[in-house]
Amino acid sequence: MTNSSIAGPTGPTSTTTVARRAAALAVLASLVLATATYAVTRLTGADFVVSPPGRPAGPVAPISVLAAALVGSLLAVAGSALARRTRRPRIMFTVLAVAALAVSFASPLLAAETTTIALWLCGMHLAVAVGAVPVLVRSLPAGAR
Repeated sequence: MTNSSIAGPTGPTSTTTVARRAAALAVLASLVLATATYAVTRLTGADFVVSPPGRPAGPVAPISVLAAALVGSLLAVAGSALARRTRRPRIMFTVLAVAALAVSFASPLLAAETTTIALWLCGMHLAVAVGAVPVLVRSLPAGAR
């Protein structure tokens, strides 16, 4: 992978710098949006109880939300790094991200105690994707190299 330059507002910026900034922004945005979704869920009075297969039911703690958002956003960053090595990075990453989001909906649907909680959990997964995917897509080159 070459470290070519991209013209930025203050001069040339390396693609590595652009990718790192995008990764940091994507992780931060995902954490903020997931936390906001959790806060709204709690404000609505929803009982945030899940029962993962083989484990007893229990409430979802804020730290669990942050940890899951961090893992999800870091996986998105890793996916964008892999997509960067392909001929059409933006398309490849977008397809990968949509597929990963669809697969991620399985755990809330299996673990939630109620349909309402399943929808809120899916909303949190969506919030992480909304925080990470657009930022990372914009940091990728558009077409064939």
